[in-house]
Amino acid sequence: MTEGKEPGWVAPGLGPPPEQDAQRLPPGYGGPLWAGPPRYPAAPSRTEGLAIAAVVLAVASFFVPVLPAIVALVLAAVAARRIQEAPAGVLGGRGLVTAARVLAAIGLLVWVGLAALLVVVVTQVEEESTGRGTVSNAGLPSAREVGVDELEVGDCINDETLPGEGRVVTVDLVPCGQPHDLEVFANVTMSGGDFPGDQAVERFGDRSCVARFKEYVGIPFRDSKLDYYSYGPTEDSWNAGDRVVTCAAVDPHGGKLTGSVRGTRR
Repeated sequence: MTEGKEPGWVAPGLGPPPEQDAQRLPPGYGGPLWAGPPRYPAAPSRTEGLAIAAVVLAVASFFVPVLPAIVALVLAAVAARRIQEAPAGVLGGRGLVTAARVLAAIGLLVWVGLAALLVVVVTQVEEESTGRGTVSNAGLPSAREVGVDELEVGDCINDETLPGEGRVVTVDLVPCGQPHDLEVFANVTMSGGDFPGDQAVERFGDRSCVARFKEYVGIPFRDSKLDYYSYGPTEDSWNAGDRVVTCAAVDPHGGKLTGSVRGTRR
């Protein structure tokens, strides 16, 4: 026994607790056992309605010209502004706005292209109908000589015999876009067996040309600033089978016409 100390007895449960080994975690588990679910950005609460409407109209612009595309672009702009000004995560639809803009722009380009193509086609048809495609309106093309009995409605011609009373056999066919003397607006066929005489042919031409003037020019002859000139069969051409009286518009003061008078109401 140690000197100066007496043996003692400690009751169970008293005194300092026995040392305990610190609780050890498996390797790799040094942090919290559960940190909660991962966090993701909140989805927008709703989609901007104008963005949806803009997409619908943009698609419609492929079937209806111009107007739906313009409205779609306006709605897309308004929708984009609302989405930008709204609190974060409240409004969605940015992708719809972009799609609407792209589709509307394509729709506009398609219709513009079709309109340009239509203008080209109509212009070519008019040139062929008035000039019969014989010469080009560009530059200074030469005229083509044709017989009076070959003239068709819409032909523009130069006649060096004007004004005159003699027999005309040929005239110069030119494009209506160039200055010219006359423009054919009617071909009328006479009936009968024997030649009726020059005066009868002239009276028939007067009645026929006045009656058909409005159909081509757009207003009655009495209201027009234009005059008319007629080519009729002579006795020799009548006996050879010619029965056609050709009516042509002309400047009453002897000036040149430029451009077609068809439908101009001059």
